[in-house]
This record gives sequence, C-alpha cells and structure tokens, in this order.
Amino acid sequence: MPRGRKRKTLAEKAQAPTRAAEVSAQLDELGIELSPEPGVKPSRPKKKKQNGDSLGFEANMFLAADKLRKNLEPSDYKHVCLGLIFLKHTSIAFEAKRAALLKEDPAAAEDPDEYLAENVFWVPKVARWSHLQANAKQPNIGKLIDDAMAAIEKANDNLKGVLPKDYNRPALDKMMLGELIDLISGIATGEPGDKAISIDNDLRGTLRNFGLKVGMAGAVKFEARIRELVEDLPDMAFLIEPLLIVRRVLREELAILHRRLLTVVRGDEVCRRLMSIHGVGPVVALTYRAAVDVPARFKNSKAVGAAFGLMPSKYQSGEINRSGAISKCGNEMVRTMLYEAAHIMLVRSTRWSWLRAWAMKIAKTPGRKKAVVALARCDYAPHVG
Repeated sequence: MPRGRKRKTLAEKAQAPTRAAEVSAQLDELGIELSPEPGVKPSRPKKKKQNGDSLGFEANMFLAADKLRKNLEPSDYKHVCLGLIFLKHTSIAFEAKRAALLKEDPAAAEDPDEYLAENVFWVPKVARWSHLQANAKQPNIGKLIDDAMAAIEKANDNLKGVLPKDYNRPALDKMMLGELIDLISGIATGEPGDKAISIDNDLRGTLRNFGLKVGMAGAVKFEARIRELVEDLPDMAFLIEPLLIVRRVLREELAILHRRLLTVVRGDEVCRRLMSIHGVGPVVALTYRAAVDVPARFKNSKAVGAAFGLMPSKYQSGEINRSGAISKCGNEMVRTMLYEAAHIMLVRSTRWSWLRAWAMKIAKTPGRKKAVVALARCDYAPHVG
C-alpha cells in the first residue's frame, strides 16, 4: 500500500454507496442527468414483463381504493367497488341482449322473460349504468344506487338479499361516489373471452391473499371449487358471489355469441371453403371474409397481405434501401387470426399438405417465425368470392 494513503474503515466503505445514492437523488430532483463516460454505452431501461395473469383494471382498482381511503375502513372497500362493478357488467350484458332483440322484434325487447330465458338479468331503467353515470354528480347519487340495487333484486328473484344497499350512508362522501362511478365507467371491458379469463384470475388472486388456493380447475368445475373454498367463510362468500354471477353471465353470453357465429359460418359458402384449409377455423374464416369484403378491390393476393400489415416495411434514404420487420398496418385482428392459423398449420398440425411443406422449407433457413409470417400472407391463399 503506498505511503500516505489512509485505509478506509468498514464504516466508510458501507457509507460510500449511500452517499452516491443521495447525490444521485439530489441530481434527479434538480433535473440534471449525468452523461455517460466516453466509450460507455448507456443502459436501456428494462421492459416490464407482461404476465398473462395481469388484469386490465388493476390500476383503476388501486385508484378507486385511493378515493375511498378517507371515508371507509380498508375492509369495506370491496363492498363498495364490487357492487358498482356488478352493476356495470350486468348493464353491459343487458344492453347487448336488448340491442339484439331490437333488431329482431322491438316488442320483445321490453319483455323480461326474453332475457331470463337466456340467463341475462333484467335491468330496470333506474338500474342501468347509463342512468347512474348521467347522474353521478347529483347529491342524491347514493340513494340512486341503492334504488338501482333494490330494483334489480325485485326484478330477479335469484338476486334477492345478495346485493349491497348501503350507498346512501353518511360515511360515503357523495362527491367521491360520483368520481368512483366515473372511474369504473372508464374500465375497459375488452373482448368477452379475455374478460372471462380476467375474472377467473381476479377470483384466484383474491382467494390467494387469504391463503386459499384454487389449483387446477376447468371452466365447468371452477365455480364449484370456489364455493367449496368459501363454504365456511360467510364474509368471503359475500365478496365472491357478485364476481361469480358476472362470470356465469359472461360465459353464457359468450356461448350464445359463439353459437350464432357457427350458424353464420355454416350458411356462408366462402367461409366453408376457407375452413377446408387445415388450421383455419370458424373465427378465422369469418374474420377474413368480413375484412376482405369485396375481393375486386385487391389487384392480387399479394395486395391482401400488404393491406393487413404482413409485408416487410421498407426504409429508403439516398443509397440506403433495406427491409425491416412487417409493417403491422391495417386490421390488427385479421393479422392476428392469420398468424395463429399459420402457426397451427406449421407447428401443431401433423397432416401433410403442399402448403405446409412449402413453409417448412422456408423455416430451415430464415427461421420458424419468419416462416409463419410468410405462410400467413401466403400468395397462394384462397381468393374470396
């Protein structure tokens, strides 16, 4: 060790990183960013991993908890929020069924039995979410919500005594309640299938917080498994019941829509022709059929792939001319459906076809992902019409 240099004590060594962190925090507060040393490449911020179990409305639920923090105990948050979420989801299912009935028979749209026959709750006008949202800023919004809950229970016998009816209590600030309605109105419902999965994940997460593990349970036995876990926990059962009702109604509506889709596909000659390709199912066939619509507007099959964003993007500047990833322009849903169908044909299918053999040759050199994209935009795709 060179003479005259002091050896750092252990305390000083431990304190050094703390001082560096303090200096860095002070620089951040002042808005000063240190440039990296010459030759040192700045590190890129890490991307957050997207988990399939993440819910689309988690952030909104945390904001809802912030609004309730000054008025209620944390244990009461769920009763206020879940009741409003139930009202919204019930109204969405009702309005969807009502819109379908108005097209077929306007008189049947006002008959509660038409909705009950399809396992859809009848929602009176005073209980519809549009009515509550329009009156969210009124000072009597608490009473309006209680009246909505009572009206739904009166119209649906299987809901009697289940829904909360204490939104008009003095502890709930009415301005805060109106803001909570606006917040829940902004929660995206997403696709029916995605939302059903989100509700399942929400139920699993809620029970996991109390040490209750659902485990492996199929769609049919899932509700029975949930009820088995909360059988001896009345407070937990009260919390879980609205979510189970929403899940049941959503899956029933999804099954009805799927049967309707199958009926449409069976009656369409072009869809049946498309489904003769292995890997192309009813959803892919109908999506492609609806998106192409009038085949004459495309010069050839290559133009179809470009219209749906499956062609490589180009960068040209002076003497530079290079190709990049696919452009991803056009209808995203059609692009996703074509990619999934191509992936099934190339990876999961064991049936031989000249189309699959052509894609397998491509997969040997550029790679499987590029082969799937090439197969999705295949120039030999059947011409619609």
